[in-house]
Amino acid sequence: MPSPGPPWEDRFLFRSRDVDETRAFFDPFGLRFDPIGSDRALDARFDGELLSGIYLSFVQFGAAAVVRANWETGYAVKLPLRGGFEAVSRDEVVSCALHEGVVLSPTTEIATRSEAGATRLSIALDRDIVVQHLAALLGNAPDAPLEFAAALSLKEGHGRSLARFARLAVAELKRLDTILREPMTAQAFREFLMTALLLHQPNNYSEQLRLL
Repeated sequence: MPSPGPPWEDRFLFRSRDVDETRAFFDPFGLRFDPIGSDRALDARFDGELLSGIYLSFVQFGAAAVVRANWETGYAVKLPLRGGFEAVSRDEVVSCALHEGVVLSPTTEIATRSEAGATRLSIALDRDIVVQHLAALLGNAPDAPLEFAAALSLKEGHGRSLARFARLAVAELKRLDTILREPMTAQAFREFLMTALLLHQPNNYSEQLRLL
């Protein structure tokens, strides 16, 4: 069952072993949840928090499961913690495990299939805020929708750094006294994440950004 509300806004805590209850929890987020095979191992846990245009969340289902989503209004970075999952977007399939994550661009065709026992972190960024940040870096409005390459290597480079910062942020948000909830600090963290993605994760504006 959803836990009692914490002393800050826009925090969602949930745990359940019931399929219908889990579906009902995810439905308002535009997510369609279905277990794959037997649901006897279901142990759904969700811990998420909205911070100034960033949505950070920890997700597990216990049982193998698929979640279908409409991400027309946001970009998402999904990072495996334990086990693996498969992300399907625009007919592209990315298998994510210990050293491989995924960056999802806005689309109506996203499905995430998790192995039994898998856990992951997700970072969701509002589409309009990301596009505004891109325009600020370019010095003019982008003339085509921003699209990132989906595969994100976590072995080295920017992918490994992003994963470390995401884990640090989640650990910080477990503390009541963290400065990460201060509006200006949260905004700076969001801008750091967006800049890192735009400058280092391949996308259709990478060439223009390299010339800055």
